Amino acid sequence: WWGFQDHTFIDYYKKWTLDYWTKFKSSENISEKVLTNQAEIEKLMTNKAIAGRETVFWNRSTNFSSSFWVGGDYIIMIYTQNRPFYLIEIYNPVMAHNLREVFKNLWEEIKN
Repeated sequence: WWGFQDHTFIDYYKKWTLDYWTKFKSSENISEKVLTNQAEIEKLMTNKAIAGRETVFWNRSTNFSSSFWVGGDYIIMIYTQNRPFYLIEIYNPVMAHNLREVFKNLWEEIKN
């Protein structure tokens, strides 16, 4: 999994996220690298022992207001800034590959 996460997703779904990464077998053998737009909320998450999940604050993302993830051949878009919340999932191996490459390159650039 690669992507960008608006901090409001964790504001609303912190318990679900922690449960998924620590209790559910479906998270085993999954690696997630996520850019985020707020350092403080993610510090709360990284203080927990979550194997397989890495986040990094991206200081150029303060105006981002939704989350985009690539998981396998799927693109997942989630909006949690205001109600109504919504989620869109698209199955497209080609678009997923291209977006994954964008996130991989951003991750490397930000980490270095």
